[in-house]
Amino acid sequence: MRQYFDPGRPVYSWFNELCQVVEGMGVSFRDRSVAHLDLVQEATDPVWSELFKADRAQAEAALQRDLPFLRRQVEQFAFSVVVCTSARVLREVSQMLDVRVERSGSEARLRWSVGTAELHRGPICVVGWNIPLKRPTGLSRDGHRQFGRLLASQMKRVGIVLR
Repeated sequence: MRQYFDPGRPVYSWFNELCQVVEGMGVSFRDRSVAHLDLVQEATDPVWSELFKADRAQAEAALQRDLPFLRRQVEQFAFSVVVCTSARVLREVSQMLDVRVERSGSEARLRWSVGTAELHRGPICVVGWNIPLKRPTGLSRDGHRQFGRLLASQMKRVGIVLR
C-alpha cells in the first residue's frame, strides 16, 4: 500500500475524488503528506460498504477487533488530522476519540463536520462527511478541490493548519 501513490502509478479509482479533496486541503497522497488508514484492516467479501447488509455480525466482529489497532495508529503517528470518508467512519472515529464537533455544514449532497479530539500528545482534528465520494455528491472535479479548501479553512478556524 505504500506504493499506491508513487509517481507513474495509476491512482486506484476509489481514491480519485478523495485525492482531489485532500489536494484542496493542501496535502497529497503522492508527496506522502497524507496516509490512508482503514477502519477495518482486512479485505472483506463483500466489500466493506456492503458487509453490514450481508452479515451484520461478521461486520461488527471485524470492526470491534480492528478499532483498537486504528486507535493505536492515530495515537502513535504524528497525524494532525484524521479525515473520515463516510458517516459510518466518522461516527466510529468520533466515538473512539471522543471528538467534540466544532463546525459543521453542507456542500451539495455532502454534510460535513470538523471537530477536535484530545490525545496524550495533544489535540488533533477530525474531519468527515456523510457519503463516500464515489457516490454522486453533486460536486465536480473542481468542486471536490473547493470542498477540500472549505474544510481546510474550517480546520484553520479551530486551530489546525496543514503543512
